[in-house]
Amino acid sequence: MTRRVIGHIVRNGGARPPKLARVQAFGDGARLDVPGSPVAVHTPGHSPGHCVLHVASEGAVFSGDALCGWSTATGEPGPILPPAIYNHSTARARESLQRIETIDAQTVYFGHGDPWLGGCAEAVAEARARDRP
Repeated sequence: MTRRVIGHIVRNGGARPPKLARVQAFGDGARLDVPGSPVAVHTPGHSPGHCVLHVASEGAVFSGDALCGWSTATGEPGPILPPAIYNHSTARARESLQRIETIDAQTVYFGHGDPWLGGCAEAVAEARARDRP
């Protein structure tokens, strides 16, 4: 399964990310000046500066890689933490689940996998139930 994921990433340009002309840093709680005015919620673990983006007007969270929508090990769908090999700190990723579960949003858009329509608290509960420490 991991080979399929890596192959997919390479075939679709993941090994050649585009260069950005300008980068602007933002911190926890920042409201971004883009459509939907998402608020950044710092969720370190996958990477030290990882953030999820909460778009309150849409009842949505973009979780990035704080949560995945399917298991790369089994292919089973549903919220799960990325495997430890893909995290900077899995311990911090687990801690960050506390921040995600308190967000008032029904739809969770993952970096990988289909959207979850059951809310943040349920997505986190599912991820915790599937976690293999």
